[in-house]
Amino acid sequence: MRWEVDAEQEIDSLAASWSTDADANQARLIQRIEDLPPLEEVSGANIEWVVDGIIAQGALHMLTSEPGAGKSTFMSSLAYAVSFGREFMGRATSKRPVLLLDAENPYPAIRERFGRLGIKSHEHFRVWGQWVGEDPPAAGGTIVME
Repeated sequence: MRWEVDAEQEIDSLAASWSTDADANQARLIQRIEDLPPLEEVSGANIEWVVDGIIAQGALHMLTSEPGAGKSTFMSSLAYAVSFGREFMGRATSKRPVLLLDAENPYPAIRERFGRLGIKSHEHFRVWGQWVGEDPPAAGGTIVME
């Protein structure tokens, strides 16, 4: 969402609208640190793995290393395996559609990598890079979430 603000008055109005949060009327469950329940007593679902023991559903994962270390190659291979529900590095995967967002690699680099790895886009494996004429959105962008 984008807001155009031209005057200080509008800034004050915008700030006021942010401070009147719908949840502000609800009483907080945790008033003091002592109100926190012991971790062992908190119920929650088990982890649902997309790639067994490596990638958990609904979690944020970050892969970092120096340039040229193979991060994009690793993630392309992993994503392609998931799109078919194929084993990856000896680990089970949960088949699901994959959208690979690439804001850094040029088209020739992607084509070379995919050719080397035998990766081809298909109905459940799409790639969005700058070469399609529009920069890829953020992972949480509206078009991605819809």
